[in-house]
Amino acid sequence: VFIIIDALDECDDSNRQRSRFVKEMLDYQAACEVNFLVTSRPIPNVTAQFERFPWVEVCAQRSDLQKYVEARLKDLRPVVRNNIQLHEEIRTTISGAADGL
Repeated sequence: VFIIIDALDECDDSNRQRSRFVKEMLDYQAACEVNFLVTSRPIPNVTAQFERFPWVEVCAQRSDLQKYVEARLKDLRPVVRNNIQLHEEIRTTISGAADGL
């Protein structure tokens, strides 16, 4: 059994909620013999909690993101699809938002 936790770094940790969640998750894993697949940006207080476990660093390639955006732009309504200026704005916005993905 695998349980997937996506974007753990986005969980609020102001009251150490994320830290408590990870502790509970690891206790549950030991007691119930389940596996967890956790994704997170590489922030120190998250990676420190998982340093004894196997991990893989995955980085989005800008060229892959560009190919995806171009393919999706073709699927938009004609009023958007035919607006070159809007295309460029969409590309720029998505590219900027994806830094660190």
